[in-house]
Amino acid sequence: MVTHDQVMDAVLTHMRGPFVWGASDCCTSASDVFQALHGVDPMAPLRGQYTTEAGAWRWCGFGAAGAHDNPAGRAGGLSCGRGRGG
Repeated sequence: MVTHDQVMDAVLTHMRGPFVWGASDCCTSASDVFQALHGVDPMAPLRGQYTTEAGAWRWCGFGAAGAHDNPAGRAGGLSCGRGRGG
């Protein structure tokens, strides 16, 4: 069983660095934490497949326009990097 302390240690380890699309963004950082705790990388098929916000949107199936094509994106979308300097 994973403890609260293990979760927080993993989160802090993987979220300390700068935001980088495709390397340490919202999805990759969360997947890094999951992998550290459970040994499975849910992001494995997408790693190395994008390096920009537009590339991330394409992999989400919304094209490079992102939030403009995705009604849910207007409420937040892939803007998560802006909180970490991205």
